[in-house]
Amino acid sequence: AVIEGVMMRSPTKVAVAVRRPDGTLAFLEKPFESITRRIKPLGLPVVRGAVSLFETLGLGITALNFSADESSREDGKPGEPAEKPSAGMAAMQLVTVAISMTLGVLMFVVLPARLTEWLGFHDRVRFGLVDGAFRLTAFVLYLWAISQWKEMARVLGYHGAEHKVVNAYERKAELSPAAVAAHSNLHPRCGTSFLLIVMVLSILVFWFVPKSAPFYMKAASRLVLIPLIAGLS
Repeated sequence: AVIEGVMMRSPTKVAVAVRRPDGTLAFLEKPFESITRRIKPLGLPVVRGAVSLFETLGLGITALNFSADESSREDGKPGEPAEKPSAGMAAMQLVTVAISMTLGVLMFVVLPARLTEWLGFHDRVRFGLVDGAFRLTAFVLYLWAISQWKEMARVLGYHGAEHKVVNAYERKAELSPAAVAAHSNLHPRCGTSFLLIVMVLSILVFWFVPKSAPFYMKAASRLVLIPLIAGLS
């Protein structure tokens, strides 16, 4: 999901289209070949999933930054390529991404574990179930909260429309607004669906983390296990 537009990736290309305030469209399109296709060991099951997670994260950040820049530009020509961001803007974007990822880790990894400990659940099974329930609840509440935010609801609307297009394309349907509108806005390969699978699977994986370890070691082990969980998911 990007601001005022959509991003799509195929096995050979990645493209972003963004609507500017003046109604013109800005496009970013470039060749793409996953590293999992170029280096065979990285294409193995589980390994492929972990590598793809970070690869997709990088593409997503690039697309989101592009959309943020272009959706605030008033003076553009249709299809005009993006201007190269200034060093200051690039630094601000990196800081924003770093803060966002830190908050995500605190909200969905560290805080649920700490709350579970404070409530006195220490044995492996009960700790895993309560901690997992906290993380799932936090995830659902997070999705609900951002959907109530007017600007974010618009981003989600674009994202749902993108799902309709992909569903129509995969069913070889006509790619016109009227035909696409009839398709579902749910898609099994959506990042949100993936995150839900990650949340559920992490409950099982985290059961193997010794509960007798100090809290900082348990929190660190959860971060280390994220690539494994992503690969399995």
